[in-house]
This record gives sequence, C-alpha cells and structure tokens, in this order.
Amino acid sequence: MTDLKIPTSRELYVLRMVAEKGSAHDAASTLGLSECTVEAHLANIRRKTGMRSVASLILYFSEWGMLDPLNPGV
Repeated sequence: MTDLKIPTSRELYVLRMVAEKGSAHDAASTLGLSECTVEAHLANIRRKTGMRSVASLILYFSEWGMLDPLNPGV
C-alpha cells in the first residue's frame, strides 16, 4: 500500500495563485516570492501527486474545490 501524499495548504495556495495569475512568474510577484520558490512548491505537488503538468494539477484540484478562495482548508 502506498502512502497518500497530500499537498500542504501553502502549496495549494501557491497553486491557486498560479491558476489565478496565469504563470509562476506573476504568482511569485503577487506573493512576494521568487519564481524559484513558486516552482519548488509546484514541483512538490507534482511529486506528491504523480502529475506532470501544472495544468493537470489546476484541473484536478479545481474539480475537487480545493482551489476555491472560499475554501477554509486552503
């Protein structure tokens, strides 16, 4: 049995910002982070989920309502 790896709330917040802003660069600027830090968060989520693209991550977590700004868990 494999261990379920769940992204942290911070990782999901960064993913939400990438979805809203359209790029890691713009999300980084909005969050006051380096683009490398944003990319590291995205890489962590991809590693945890096994998904290869940011678009797949956005679609998957959006479908589950986990990128909703009103979701208190994110």
